[in-house]
Amino acid sequence: MVCTAETAEVLLSNNGETFFKPTCVGTASHTVYSVKNISRMPLEFRWSIPYNDNELIRVSPPSGLILPNESQVSLLVPSIESGGENFNSLWCQ
Repeated sequence: MVCTAETAEVLLSNNGETFFKPTCVGTASHTVYSVKNISRMPLEFRWSIPYNDNELIRVSPPSGLILPNESQVSLLVPSIESGGENFNSLWCQ
């Protein structure tokens, strides 16, 4: 009997970083972030936002399944009430 295992591999847009364009007070900005599954197995993902930043940003979809060789595009939207606060970090697990 021979068994093999494959590790999950993904490509992250913009080397794993994302930025929001500066906007005027009271207006909104958003950014699109892409994760591509380059492995041969489906991958489940879930965005994890630190508790202190949870009220500052929304991610859609917050979780899902990425099939082999497919991409998932997430929309990151900062809250208008954030007032230009700095975000700590966002993790996709």
